[in-house]
Amino acid sequence: MIRPQHEFVFWKFVIAAIVVVSDYVVNGYHLMALHEKIHYLKPGDIMLGGIFTLHWTDTETYSCTQIRPLREIFRVEAMAYAIDEMNKRTDILPGLRLGFQILDDCGTEQSSLAAVLHFVPGDIHKVPDDGCTCPDIERRVDIVGIIGPPLSTNAIPTSKLLNLFHMPQISHAATSDELSNKRIHPYFLRTVPPESQRAQAIVDLLLHFNWTYVFTINSAESYGRNAIDKFTAAAPESICVAEHLELSSELLTDEGFDKVVEKMLNNSNARVVVLFSLTREADRLFSALKRAKAEKIFTFITTDREALDLGQGGHAGSVAGGLFVGSVKTVVSGLNDHFKSLLPEHHIENPWFMEYYNQYLNCSERNNSCNVDFHVQESQTYASGVADAVYAYAFALDKMRRDLCPGNITCEKLKEAARDGDQLLDYLHNDTFIGCNGETRFDSKGDIMAKYPLFVLQYVNDRYELVNVGKVDTNTDTVFIDQPINWNTGNVPPRSRCGEPCGAGQVAAFRQDGCCWDCWTCYHNEIINTNHSGCEKCPSGFWPTSDFTLCEKIKPTYIKWTDGVAICLVTLAIVGEIITIFVCIFYIRHCKHVVIKASSRELSSILLFGIFLSFAMIFGFITQPSQISCLLNRLGFMLCFTIIYAPILARANRIYRIFSAAKRSAKPPPMISPCSQVTQALMCISVQVIINVVWIFLVRPIPLEVMPIRTERRVELYCNITEAEVITSVAYNLLLLILCCLCAFKTRRVPDNYNESRHIAWTVYTVLVIWCAFIPTYFAIKDAVTKVAILSMAVLVNAWVNLVFMFFPKLVTVQRAESVAV
Repeated sequence: MIRPQHEFVFWKFVIAAIVVVSDYVVNGYHLMALHEKIHYLKPGDIMLGGIFTLHWTDTETYSCTQIRPLREIFRVEAMAYAIDEMNKRTDILPGLRLGFQILDDCGTEQSSLAAVLHFVPGDIHKVPDDGCTCPDIERRVDIVGIIGPPLSTNAIPTSKLLNLFHMPQISHAATSDELSNKRIHPYFLRTVPPESQRAQAIVDLLLHFNWTYVFTINSAESYGRNAIDKFTAAAPESICVAEHLELSSELLTDEGFDKVVEKMLNNSNARVVVLFSLTREADRLFSALKRAKAEKIFTFITTDREALDLGQGGHAGSVAGGLFVGSVKTVVSGLNDHFKSLLPEHHIENPWFMEYYNQYLNCSERNNSCNVDFHVQESQTYASGVADAVYAYAFALDKMRRDLCPGNITCEKLKEAARDGDQLLDYLHNDTFIGCNGETRFDSKGDIMAKYPLFVLQYVNDRYELVNVGKVDTNTDTVFIDQPINWNTGNVPPRSRCGEPCGAGQVAAFRQDGCCWDCWTCYHNEIINTNHSGCEKCPSGFWPTSDFTLCEKIKPTYIKWTDGVAICLVTLAIVGEIITIFVCIFYIRHCKHVVIKASSRELSSILLFGIFLSFAMIFGFITQPSQISCLLNRLGFMLCFTIIYAPILARANRIYRIFSAAKRSAKPPPMISPCSQVTQALMCISVQVIINVVWIFLVRPIPLEVMPIRTERRVELYCNITEAEVITSVAYNLLLLILCCLCAFKTRRVPDNYNESRHIAWTVYTVLVIWCAFIPTYFAIKDAVTKVAILSMAVLVNAWVNLVFMFFPKLVTVQRAESVAV
């Protein structure tokens, strides 16, 4: 049955087959008769068909003529040898024997199609039974799969025809990329990599050595153009062609070749050349290089065949140091000895053997004294694809046997099941076989992924030889170099790129030619975008990683407990708190002393609380900013100043009013009692409390992460104290301070024995100077850490000044009075 998805293709091929068969009937029926008469047959339980190209064809008479090179008969014997080896194994297809029938297609599409028609099921290839006997025509054998033909031009039409009959086909030498199209060639597989894989191997080689700016040169004919097209299709955008040059011996004179070399020399950035050329054009190119004395300037990348031809053509010195991708050829173990054992005096089953033997050794069937030392060293490397095809069929059939008859050695069902081409094709695709290159399997396109040998033409043993220095694995796009390479530039690979690779944090700006580039450095706070075409700024608070590909969050900066500034501030605060507590204890112990009583114990208590709160605020400033710490800092910052200045103002005002009233009458002024003084101080403090509460409602206290300079890697963490809030609070506290100064100034001439006003004057004058320095410094500095340090220092100095000037003199006076009394 025909698969539904192949219905359209089926009818298309039916029409093609009718045309082919018609042409075959008219022009080539004798080819079918030739296949029936001359073939290589070895019966077996399961039969494989082989189509090989052993002769040349006369296109006018459609007849096979002269035999082809020795490697063709070597391939025929490789199939026979591989099948014989499989039959000897007891673990592969036990109880069953593989057989084969091999036909010669003479290299033409017609004869290849005739061979396929001989193998396919049915009787379309037989002469109608009209009563005559045809003793030369043998009965057709049942073929389950075909090996060959080797030429892509023949494999393409035969594959299309075999699709009609769902018969698998494995070619050992057809390399056309068209055969990888499974929509058109679903039953085609091959044991040789397609042409595009060698182009991919060259691309992998260029990428491995970072040769991203190269010349491409090809000869002006089908081979060179097709090869360069395959390379261009496989090359990624990162490989740029400096200039594509095409060589033609018919169109270019020596002067023309000299101009080609001149173009190459004028581009100093491109020193690697990808070359696909016939020997004639390449020979003239290297002659031009020699005339220009540029033999050692360029490194050529080509195939091993072209390198060998150039080396033998006298240009080895110019080609040496280049890299050459070899053909995937592997010697079939034991095949060489088998081939050498085939002698004329032995019975040879191969019908074409004596023809090859006579042609290449100048012998005849009657001459048994011929030299039997065949020159098979070069020919045997072409046979591995044939052997791998046999192994693929054998392993697939054995896997089918194990699935059909699990646990049984023999399996009669396999003979019938093997004729199901669809089932056999599935096993071929899904099974792994042990081939000449080890474990091998077909990919989804029916191809095998190759590992190409890598050669260098080097001077060895007084002559130039191709030396294997590694391999290119196109399956993983990996290049393996396992031998040192003598480059034409010395010990290091040549440089062939239009610009140095951009470093971290740089992007390539391509010039008008689209190949060369200049590197532009991104700003410190920028990363390279995903397509490496430009720079992108990191968001605020983020900074590029070391490779400039990602933005990472910057760890915020704030005063830490371990910082030197923090240690100094905390030390001063702790000492201040201890002394403040000591003064409080001293005042409590001497609360009845006249000096203590005269200084207003109640206001002194408020003042001491304000000083203690000022010292405690240092711990809040140094603590890592959080919502709670910001709330406490904003409440306590200006409030601690107000708690200090409010009682000082009340005290200074009391002194001023007492002495001012004494000049007019003996009656004391109103509201000079301790309770009145405390009330006045609390009223002043409440105003600051109201200001703080209003600002907290207006601007919620939260920690902020701010990047003050976008081009510097620094994020500051601090509480959101706005400048307006600071100005409002500072203005109010400055008003209190100025009123204190005014009262202190007016009471400067009080009696000497009443020095309280002097202490107030010293305090407020000193604090006023401190404020005059603090205010502009605070608003001028933008660094949050420095601001916190300046703020802490202002609070500390303010507290210490009040503690020293307002309390130390009283402590000394009280202590002296007690000493005198004692």
